[in-house]
Formats: sequence, structure tokens, C-alpha cells
Amino acid sequence: KGAVAAEAVDLPYRLGTEPELVAHGDGPLKPIDGALSPALRSLRREACRARRPVLANGLTAGHASRGEVARILDSVLFAPVLLGGECMGVLSLANAQGGFSDEDREVAWAFAELMAVAWRTHEAVRREARRSGQQAALTRLGRTALAEGSLQRILEEAAALLARELDVRLVGMFELDGDVLRLRAGVGWATGLVGKATVSASGDSMVGLALE
Repeated sequence: KGAVAAEAVDLPYRLGTEPELVAHGDGPLKPIDGALSPALRSLRREACRARRPVLANGLTAGHASRGEVARILDSVLFAPVLLGGECMGVLSLANAQGGFSDEDREVAWAFAELMAVAWRTHEAVRREARRSGQQAALTRLGRTALAEGSLQRILEEAAALLARELDVRLVGMFELDGDVLRLRAGVGWATGLVGKATVSASGDSMVGLALE
């Protein structure tokens, strides 16, 4: 914000239908990105599509943001955050006094590149932490299998570990029982299904398809 004389700064973490906002200008400022008008959203998409910053000055009232944070945006500058050629987010600047200049565009572009480096570092750290967690989970499961005499208990522990380490809401441990697969243990299933529910062991079901 200090490098470019803008009134508002938004740093969306990842583009989507509604970008997740991870940072914005300090003080009384409120986020602008989640409430952009259709015209401004189009400009932001253009920055990602073209893989380069896009700016617009002298905007009219028709380019106001919407919702609870509604305000008139008379100038905007969008700089894509690129990682491996993919647009992962957009640095969004608005309402520069006197409008944005080509120099502002270059500064925003440089900051967007720094954001990409930070993103890459964050992803590497997160992957390593997840890998370490998964290895620790496998070690715990191995110890449980050696110490626990009950197959049911081992399956229940495995289901709980998978749900936690892979961050998923639904896990099912199925056992082949004739021509069906029976749900022996799991996480996220409706009450009463575990131990009773069955699915076809053929390719007619997603679980059965995994056996083929």
C-alpha cells in the first residue's frame, strides 16, 4: 500500500467463485474483492487470462463495488499471482489518487511475483508437514496392528487416521462378503450403517469398481 498510493489493497489467496481473502488494507478499510461489480470482475479475469497486470482509471459509478462494503471505485489495478504458469490469485488495488500509472503497474507486478514466491514456499512447507504427519500416522497404525488383537479395532483406527491425515469427511473400510462389500468401519457415515451397509462387489458400484 505504501509503494503504490492506493486506498484499498486485497490479496486473494486463490481464485474461485468467491476468492478467499487473506489480507487487505489496514485501518478502517474493508475488503473490496468479494464485492466487485461484474465489470470489475471481468477486468480481474482478464488479468489472469492475459497473465499480466491490468489497470483502469476514470471509472464511473457503474464500477462501484457491491454489498455491505459498497463504495465507488474510480481506478483499479489487478496483478495476477502466477505459479507454474497458473493464475493462483490476484493482487487487487483500488482508488489511487490521480489514477494508476505504468510505474504503479510495474510495482504491483513485482509484488505479485513476490507473492508467488511466498505461495511456493508455503506449499512446500505444507507438503512436507503433511508427508511427515502421514508417515507418523502409518507408524502409529503399524504399532496398533501389532499390539491389537481385534481386526475391527485396527480397521476403526485406520479409518480415523485416514480421515484426519487426508482431511476427508468420509472414509469407508469395506470387506468382501460373497458378492457384496460390507462396510466394516468408517468415518462420516450415518448412524447404523457401519457393520450393516453393503454395496455390490461388481463394477456397478464405485467401491466394487476398485476391485476390478
